Amino acid sequence: MKPTDRKSTSRQILTEEAYNGDALLSTRQRLYEDQYPAHDLPALASDAIKTACAGSARGQTIIDVGCGNGRYVERLRQDFPDATVIGADLSPAMVELVPEPSQVVDIQSLPFADNSAEALLAMHMLYHVPDIDQAIFELARVCTPEGIVIVSTMSSQDKRELTQLWSTALALYKGEPLPAAPVSQTGVSFLLEDAEAKLARQFDTVHRLDLRSEVPLREAGPILAHMASQRSFTDLDDAQFDAVLDIARMLVMGQIEERGRIVLRTHIGFVIGREPKPR
Repeated sequence: MKPTDRKSTSRQILTEEAYNGDALLSTRQRLYEDQYPAHDLPALASDAIKTACAGSARGQTIIDVGCGNGRYVERLRQDFPDATVIGADLSPAMVELVPEPSQVVDIQSLPFADNSAEALLAMHMLYHVPDIDQAIFELARVCTPEGIVIVSTMSSQDKRELTQLWSTALALYKGEPLPAAPVSQTGVSFLLEDAEAKLARQFDTVHRLDLRSEVPLREAGPILAHMASQRSFTDLDDAQFDAVLDIARMLVMGQIEERGRIVLRTHIGFVIGREPKPR
C-alpha cells in the first residue's frame, strides 16, 4: 500500500531535509521530556530483547534500522556489551552521528544475510518507507528463527490536541472549515491499529505493547517547535507554512494563558514479532 503522503517517503526529503542531521529529530524528541508516566523507550526495547534472548545477547547481532541519532544503539551497546550492535539508517548524516559499526541502508533491501541477526529494531520509521510490506519482509528475513523484531509507531489518537490546534490554524488561514488533520500525514500509512496485522503476515507470533502518557506544557515553544520540525512533510510552501504557524502560535499562547497549560495525550506502542514465517 502506498502512503498517502509521498513527501514522508521521499528519499531526497528524508536524507537532505528532515534527517540531514540531528536538529529536527532532537526537537521532536524534546517534546516528551516532561511526559507522565515517563516511558524509557530504549530501555523497554532492551528489556524485550533480554527476555527473547534469555537475558543475554552475548556474541549475537542486534541491528537498529532507522537508528536516527542513535538513542537505541547507545542503550543497547551499554546493555549488551558482548553483542554486535549495528546502527543503520537511510540518511548518511545520521549514520555519521552513530559510532561504528554503522552503515547506510535501505530497509526495503537490507544488506544482511538471511537469519543473521537475533534482534532487529525499526522504531518510528516504517511510515517513511514506500513499501512497508517489503520492509517487514526484510526484517523477518534477516531475523533468526528464535529472534525478535521490534517496531514502534503512533496510534491514530496520538497527540489529538496538537492535531486540533494545527487543524484550527489551517482552517483560519484558508478561511473555510476543514476536517481535523495533523501537521503532516506522516504516520498514517503505518498506524499502531494496523501494525499487528502487517507483522502477522511475516511472523507467527505478534505482540502489541500500548504506551500512553500525558505531556503537560506551560510554554508554547515546544509545541511550535514540534510543528515547525514537520515543515518538509507538508503540502504548504514556506510562506504558507509560516503563516499557519503564526496563527497556531496565537492559538497555543491563548490556550496557555487561559488554562495555564496544554496537555498533550500521547498513545504510541511497540509491536513485537517472533518466529518468522518460513521463506
